[in-house]
Amino acid sequence: MADQPPLTLGQRVVVMGKRKGIVRFNGPTDYGPGEWVGVELDKPSGTHDGGAHGKRYFTCNSNHGVYVQRQGVQLVQSWGAAASQIQSLLRGRKDRQESEYKRAFHTWHQMEMQDESDHLTQTAQISRVEQMLRAYHPASSPQPQGNSAVALSIAAGVSTNPKEWGEEIKIDSSYTGPHLTWPVTLEQVKKVLHHVRTRPHEPLHLKYVMQLVGRSVRLFNESLKSSICDINVPACEDGKLVILGDTHGQLADFLWVLKQNGEPSLSTGYLLNGDVVDRGEHACEILIITLLYKQLYPDFVTINRGNHENIEMNRRSFENGGGFFDEVKQKYDANLFMMFAQLFEVLPIATVISGKVFVVHGGLYRRR
Repeated sequence: MADQPPLTLGQRVVVMGKRKGIVRFNGPTDYGPGEWVGVELDKPSGTHDGGAHGKRYFTCNSNHGVYVQRQGVQLVQSWGAAASQIQSLLRGRKDRQESEYKRAFHTWHQMEMQDESDHLTQTAQISRVEQMLRAYHPASSPQPQGNSAVALSIAAGVSTNPKEWGEEIKIDSSYTGPHLTWPVTLEQVKKVLHHVRTRPHEPLHLKYVMQLVGRSVRLFNESLKSSICDINVPACEDGKLVILGDTHGQLADFLWVLKQNGEPSLSTGYLLNGDVVDRGEHACEILIITLLYKQLYPDFVTINRGNHENIEMNRRSFENGGGFFDEVKQKYDANLFMMFAQLFEVLPIATVISGKVFVVHGGLYRRR
C-alpha cells in the first residue's frame, strides 16, 4: 500500500475502475483489517447512505454510498485510474461482443431449425400427394423399395454398380482439362488441384468424376466395418491430422486450409467432418480433391457424413439451404448426382482418431 498516494477528504476518485465519486471517509473500520475508503458516488449505484452493518462513518444520499478497501480506489487524475477505466471498458466491450455473438448464434440456429422443420412438413405433403398420384396412375413409374439412394437410382435407371460408373463415356478431343488414369498418381492429383485453383469454373470431365465416385464407394465399402471410421494421426515426427467441417461448397476457404496446413500426405491427414455440400457453388470440386487424395492416402483421408450429405437436403434450392443437386446438374448431369447420393450413404457417421478422440458432425443426443 506504500506505493499508493494518500487520500484526503473531498478528493475525486474512481472505485474499482468503474464508478466515480468523492472521498468522504478514509481510515480503519470495523468491516475488516487495513485502510478503508468511504465514497459518495456521483450516481445512485451504491448500496447505502453511509451507514452499513450498523456502523456509519459518513452520510450521503441513499444508494450513493459505498465502502471499499484502499486498493480498490484510484485518484481520478492518476494513471492507475485511467488504466482501470480502460480495462473496465475493454471488459465491458468483450462481454457485449460475447453476448451479441450468443444472440446471433441462437437466432441463426432457431432460423435453421425452423427452416428444416418447414421443409420436413413440405416433404411429407409432397410424399402424400405423390402416393395419391401413384395410386391413381399405378403404371406411371415403379415404386422404389424404400427411399435410399440405391432404391431411387434403380427406379431412375441409374447404375448401382460402382465398377461401371463412367466406363462407357468417351472423352471428346475438345476437352482441355487434366486427365486421370487408375490408380491415380500424385502428379495427376496435383494437376487437378492446380486446375481447380486456377480454372474452378471449368469442370473436370464427367467420365473421370464418375469413375472417381465409383472407386470411392468401393473404397469406403471395403475399408469400413461399421458406421464408425478409425483413423490415426500420422506416426512421423511432424505428423498431424487436420479436421475441418461445414465447407458447404466454399472452395476458397477449403483451398486456404490446404495452403495453411499443407496438402494431404503421409505426414498430414485430413478429416472433413460433414456438410461438404449445399449452399456454396463448388462442392463438386471440394469432393473431387478430397476423394482423389483419399485414393492416394486411404488411411489418412476420410469424410464424415453430415446432415447435408442427404438426398432430400440436396434437392432443396440454394435459397433454402440446399443446392447440391442444382450444382451437379448444371456442371454435369442428374446421373452423377445419384452416384454422389449413393456415395453419401456409405460415408461413416463418426470417426475415432487414434482410439482417443470421437468426431461426429451432428453431436451426441441430449437424452438417454
